[in-house]
Amino acid sequence: MEEREFRATPAARIFCWIGILACVPIAMMTSLLASHSGHIVEGFVSASILILCALVCWRWGLHPRIVATFTGIEVRNALTTHFVPWRDFQSCTPSYRGLTIVRRDGS
Repeated sequence: MEEREFRATPAARIFCWIGILACVPIAMMTSLLASHSGHIVEGFVSASILILCALVCWRWGLHPRIVATFTGIEVRNALTTHFVPWRDFQSCTPSYRGLTIVRRDGS
Protein backbone atom coordinates (compact mmCIF):
# COMPACT_ATOMS: atom_id res chain seq x y z
CA MET A 1 0.00 0.00 0.00
CA GLU A 2 1.43 3.35 -1.00
CA GLU A 3 1.11 6.51 1.05
CA ARG A 4 -1.98 8.61 0.19
CA GLU A 5 -2.46 12.19 1.24
CA PHE A 6 -5.69 14.19 1.29
CA ARG A 7 -5.48 17.98 1.69
CA ALA A 8 -6.12 21.30 -0.02
CA THR A 9 -4.11 22.00 -3.16
CA PRO A 10 -0.86 23.99 -2.84
CA ALA A 11 -2.42 26.94 -4.68
CA ALA A 12 -5.36 27.00 -2.24
CA ARG A 13 -2.99 26.92 0.75
CA ILE A 14 -0.90 29.78 -0.65
CA PHE A 15 -4.05 31.78 -1.38
CA CYS A 16 -5.24 31.24 2.19
CA TRP A 17 -1.93 32.29 3.75
CA ILE A 18 -1.99 35.45 1.64
CA GLY A 19 -5.57 36.08 2.75
CA ILE A 20 -4.68 35.63 6.40
CA LEU A 21 -1.55 37.77 6.20
CA ALA A 22 -3.49 40.51 4.39
CA CYS A 23 -6.71 40.53 6.44
CA VAL A 24 -5.21 40.82 9.90
CA PRO A 25 -3.09 43.99 9.34
CA ILE A 26 -5.87 45.60 7.27
CA ALA A 27 -8.31 44.91 10.12
CA MET A 28 -5.91 46.51 12.59
CA MET A 29 -5.41 49.58 10.38
CA THR A 30 -9.18 49.88 9.79
CA SER A 31 -9.99 49.87 13.48
CA LEU A 32 -7.15 52.31 14.22
CA LEU A 33 -8.24 54.76 11.53
CA ALA A 34 -11.88 54.48 12.55
CA SER A 35 -11.07 55.19 16.19
CA HIS A 36 -9.14 58.33 15.23
CA SER A 37 -11.99 59.62 13.05
CA GLY A 38 -14.68 58.88 15.65
CA HIS A 39 -16.37 56.04 13.72
CA ILE A 40 -15.74 53.34 16.29
CA VAL A 41 -18.76 51.14 15.46
CA GLU A 42 -18.04 51.15 11.71
CA GLY A 43 -14.38 50.34 12.38
CA PHE A 44 -15.32 47.49 14.69
CA VAL A 45 -17.74 46.02 12.12
CA SER A 46 -15.27 46.23 9.23
CA ALA A 47 -12.43 44.83 11.35
CA SER A 48 -14.69 41.99 12.50
CA ILE A 49 -15.55 41.13 8.89
CA LEU A 50 -11.86 41.06 7.96
CA ILE A 51 -10.99 38.87 10.95
CA LEU A 52 -13.84 36.54 9.97
CA CYS A 53 -12.38 36.33 6.46
CA ALA A 54 -8.98 35.44 7.93
CA LEU A 55 -10.58 32.70 10.06
CA VAL A 56 -12.38 31.27 7.02
CA CYS A 57 -9.07 31.23 5.12
CA TRP A 58 -7.38 29.45 8.03
CA ARG A 59 -10.13 26.84 8.34
CA TRP A 60 -10.57 26.18 4.63
CA GLY A 61 -6.98 26.29 3.42
CA LEU A 62 -5.05 25.04 6.40
CA HIS A 63 -7.52 22.35 7.37
CA PRO A 64 -5.96 19.17 8.73
CA ARG A 65 -4.46 16.85 6.19
CA ILE A 66 -4.95 13.12 6.41
CA VAL A 67 -2.17 10.75 5.38
CA ALA A 68 -2.89 7.03 5.03
CA THR A 69 0.37 5.04 5.22
CA PHE A 70 1.26 1.38 5.44
CA THR A 71 1.34 1.59 9.26
CA GLY A 72 -1.75 3.73 9.93
CA ILE A 73 -3.51 7.05 9.57
CA GLU A 74 -1.82 10.33 10.44
CA VAL A 75 -3.91 13.49 10.94
CA ARG A 76 -1.87 16.71 10.81
CA ASN A 77 -2.79 20.33 11.32
CA ALA A 78 -0.87 23.48 12.16
CA LEU A 79 -0.77 22.71 15.90
CA THR A 80 -0.71 18.93 16.40
CA THR A 81 -0.18 15.57 14.74
CA HIS A 82 -2.16 12.46 15.70
CA PHE A 83 -1.30 8.95 14.54
CA VAL A 84 -3.73 6.01 14.61
CA PRO A 85 -2.20 2.61 13.83
CA TRP A 86 -4.33 0.31 11.67
CA ARG A 87 -4.67 -2.17 14.56
CA ASP A 88 -6.41 0.60 16.62
CA PHE A 89 -8.56 1.88 13.74
CA GLN A 90 -12.26 0.96 13.83
CA SER A 91 -14.12 3.36 11.53
CA CYS A 92 -14.07 6.69 9.76
CA THR A 93 -17.26 8.65 9.04
CA PRO A 94 -17.82 12.08 7.47
CA SER A 95 -19.63 14.70 9.51
CA TYR A 96 -20.29 18.44 9.37
CA ARG A 97 -17.04 18.96 11.31
CA GLY A 98 -14.95 16.85 8.92
CA LEU A 99 -13.99 13.21 9.37
CA THR A 100 -14.55 11.37 12.60
CA ILE A 101 -11.99 8.62 13.20
CA VAL A 102 -13.02 6.09 15.84
CA ARG A 103 -10.46 3.87 17.54
CA ARG A 104 -11.20 0.38 18.85
CA ASP A 105 -11.14 1.67 22.44
CA GLY A 106 -13.89 4.17 21.54
CA SER A 107 -11.78 7.32 21.61
